[in-house]
Amino acid sequence: IKEIETRRNPTSITVNSFTLTNGVRDITEKPNSVKVFDTELTIVPGSSKKFGFHLFKNDGEYAIVSFDLNNNEVNVNRDTSGEVDFNPTFKGIQTAPFELLEGKVKIRLIVDTCSF
Repeated sequence: IKEIETRRNPTSITVNSFTLTNGVRDITEKPNSVKVFDTELTIVPGSSKKFGFHLFKNDGEYAIVSFDLNNNEVNVNRDTSGEVDFNPTFKGIQTAPFELLEGKVKIRLIVDTCSF
């Protein structure tokens, strides 16, 4: 998307590939000058049928992104993402259809400054 590409910040970080089995890995690297967190992830779920990650803001506020391969769904739960009562459609779990491509999940995640 041309409009998004023109907003990319030249400051970047690299998080090397890692394997996670039944655990948590915090990825907290973020240069102070970043206005938009723009990252590309490739997840290989192996035999897992459900997996996901938390997008942390601060002080225990986060959104949950989860993948359910049994039902071919991706879910975003914003119930704990801070102030959620400003609009009745904001809170809750949003669901969309999803399928693995070549056994992988490829995500481009864009989060603006207001979100973290």
